Amino acid sequence: MRVIVLYDDIGDSAGEDEQDTLDQAQAVYDGLCGLGYDVELLRFDGHIQTLESTIEKKRPDLVFNLIETRSGEGFSIGVVPTLLDCLRVRYTGCPSEALWITQNKLVAKRLMRLARIPTPSWISPRRMTNGAKTDGLPSELFGGATYIIKSVWEHASIGLDDRSVVYPDDEKGLMSLLSRKNEKGPAVYFAERYIDGREFNLSLLQADGEVLVLPPAEMQFSKTDGKRPRILSYRAKWEKGTSEYQTAERTFAFGDVDRPLLEEMKNIAVRLWRCFGLNGYARVDFRVEGTRPFVLEINANPCIALDSGFTAAAEKAGIGYGEMIRHIVRHPVFFL
Repeated sequence: MRVIVLYDDIGDSAGEDEQDTLDQAQAVYDGLCGLGYDVELLRFDGHIQTLESTIEKKRPDLVFNLIETRSGEGFSIGVVPTLLDCLRVRYTGCPSEALWITQNKLVAKRLMRLARIPTPSWISPRRMTNGAKTDGLPSELFGGATYIIKSVWEHASIGLDDRSVVYPDDEKGLMSLLSRKNEKGPAVYFAERYIDGREFNLSLLQADGEVLVLPPAEMQFSKTDGKRPRILSYRAKWEKGTSEYQTAERTFAFGDVDRPLLEEMKNIAVRLWRCFGLNGYARVDFRVEGTRPFVLEINANPCIALDSGFTAAAEKAGIGYGEMIRHIVRHPVFFL
């Protein structure tokens, strides 16, 4: 089988999250070679027509899709899979439609609400312009409550720092904070009720036609001084020399008391897999308020570098890196 590992072109000024894509591409390449595939690395420079002609010329049996953006724009994550759909070329991971709807956190949250899957209440930028209240926060949540301002399109904790957690006095104050944030650049931000509780992520892997929920992981912030918000900010996730990175730890160790909570989150993760039409592999991030889990976001095609949380969860389940790659390759997306 001839496989192309397709990955993002990154510039010299790329952040740590983008630099990680190179390590991921090399790890996947090595894993596929170890499985005996005929493998080629292909960098996507953002030019769709060039990529189209290259794919048509090479006609691979499969594209291992590691594309996360087009020219650094998170909202374009589904462009390349859509092209592969049009070319009738099989590719790994989630289908284009699942990538589009999960990358947009507001669309994903609306669908979760319709499916009665718990997700924190929120206010979208649309409410500031036309007064829409269909996806806004209930009025009783204003005044003394805490919110987190997040990017609509970007994942990997891009745009998240200590200043993202805000404490407005009322709805007008929250709207003002959100408006100022959206005036600073091209990224679009929304406000979500902040769940000041435990944080978990559950990785899902398709194997032999079934969806495996890998061992749950909890992100712990026990070493914080109590002044900094307990969030997995960009620095905590990517910048290894920072205090934020040093105080965020992943654990797979749980006691019997957590079993009901873990089982509930596993059931929710499988429901999300089916509801959003996920495929191959994915990750779901949760926050827990008391004993009640809330879905923060769905990560379709999460990072699978050697040092990633997904790979760590697979290893915890006794699935080596090569076997993990084999499962992903055996469940490609076919154009329908």
